[in-house]
Amino acid sequence: MLYQIPGKNPGIKHEFYIHWISEQLRNKGMECVISRVGPDIQTSRIAINVETGNSDILGNIWIALNDFSKVIMCSDDEELVKKVSKEHGSPRVLCCLCWEAPGLCS
Repeated sequence: MLYQIPGKNPGIKHEFYIHWISEQLRNKGMECVISRVGPDIQTSRIAINVETGNSDILGNIWIALNDFSKVIMCSDDEELVKKVSKEHGSPRVLCCLCWEAPGLCS
């Protein structure tokens, strides 16, 4: 069971997904870095933004596109994934549920 401390940002769910995804990538032999500034998870070519709160999702995507060839926006909210998928407007951006993100990194 995970417990969230009220007012703590980033939240425990966000942190869990970041660490789980990065562990999956490392198990696939990929090098990745967890970052507090910029995309949550960074590889040499791919940025992964985990979205579980109220951040500027589209703004975060466009910023990441400046430095990475592909951006993956993932969330555990299926409706949010569908919405962002329709709005982002770049073929270099993939939107998925958090547990699908490691499979899109290749």
